[in-house]
Amino acid sequence: MNQALCVQGWELDALVEREWVAVNGIGGYACSTIPGLNTRKSHGLLVAQMAPDRQMVLLSRVEESLWCGGRRFALDCNEYPGAIYPQGYRHLREFIDGACPRWIYEEEGWRLEKRVWLVQGSNTVVISYKLLEGEGIDFEVRPLMSLRSVDELTYQYNGRLRVEDRDERHHRVVATSKTPEVFFAHDGNFVACPDWYLNQIYRREQERGCAGLEDLWTPGAVRFHVAAGRQVRFACSTDPIDLRKMKVGVQRRVVGNRERTPVGGKLRVRRIVRDVKVENSVNERGARLERDAALGSGQTI
Repeated sequence: MNQALCVQGWELDALVEREWVAVNGIGGYACSTIPGLNTRKSHGLLVAQMAPDRQMVLLSRVEESLWCGGRRFALDCNEYPGAIYPQGYRHLREFIDGACPRWIYEEEGWRLEKRVWLVQGSNTVVISYKLLEGEGIDFEVRPLMSLRSVDELTYQYNGRLRVEDRDERHHRVVATSKTPEVFFAHDGNFVACPDWYLNQIYRREQERGCAGLEDLWTPGAVRFHVAAGRQVRFACSTDPIDLRKMKVGVQRRVVGNRERTPVGGKLRVRRIVRDVKVENSVNERGARLERDAALGSGQTI
């Protein structure tokens, strides 16, 4: 059963005390706080199960910008030393927990729905944006990648990360000696502009006395024009992506000519909206083991 929260007017500290989790049935997951501000090094939009004992944070978060009526609205949220920037939570109106968590953002002239969907049985995340109200907007998504083990942190280094175009809407981040191969696809236009975002703070790590500062790499930005009632998508995966065959929210996958659910006839999806104060008493690895143990429950706790 979905849980809807009206969060308009909530302070940031109250928002980041609640976290959501979705899993893909094979050990991978997406997890963050309600406003999308990552507070733990294990947070990310695509945390992939690369081996039986190895999870990697590939896509940490996305930077989201919307233009309407000559004004720019930033929807994402991040913490840097001494600053919260951007402050997209100020435009957030509602959060709906579920198999595909949803966010509703709104200001005068537009109302936008965001969904995050993990493809079951695959290390793939699809993020969709639908303009519910408004004449039309310009929109930009900038993926920010960690490309490291869930227990480590990434720092800017001199090794060159490269992007190759498989076609105009499908791209490959080339593997290096330190980082894995990653693919991303979209419905828009990609503008390559690789750069580093320095000094992202993970406040829960620092509260525990652990290292909590990271640099994230971006390959560039994907730009869209979103008409009223239309939807655009961005996807990231460990494998090549055919976005045309994906429908957000469909929890079944096709094997040969037969459609089935991923594991034992059950959808291995777990959703969590919980008070972080309770979880602070559990170490990070224990929390991951707890998630994996309940993959088949399909329940919200």
